[in-house]
Amino acid sequence: MSNKDYRVLLYYKYVQIEDPETFRDEHLQFCENLGLKGRIIVAEEGLNGTVSGTVEQTNQYMEALQADPRFEDMTFKIDEADEHAFKKMHVRHKDEIVNLSLGDDDIN
Repeated sequence: MSNKDYRVLLYYKYVQIEDPETFRDEHLQFCENLGLKGRIIVAEEGLNGTVSGTVEQTNQYMEALQADPRFEDMTFKIDEADEHAFKKMHVRHKDEIVNLSLGDDDIN
């Protein structure tokens, strides 16, 4: 690993999230408190995100997520960066974590 000060984490996990709106609100506050920036989608079916922060911030984030039994086996793709990759932190509730854009004709 080089001496880059920032990292970008990419991850997703299909797992049941009972109350995605509450999870979204709490997760946004958690990310902002850590100083992360990025985009995260929360749905009843799981979590999908890309966040940036310092090495320390991203380590704290990964450790906290993996401390939750729902995410203990979460795999993160880690890319080094010179600075934040995003301007703000967004955590949004959506119907699905990956939009497949399938219409009725595609499903049948």
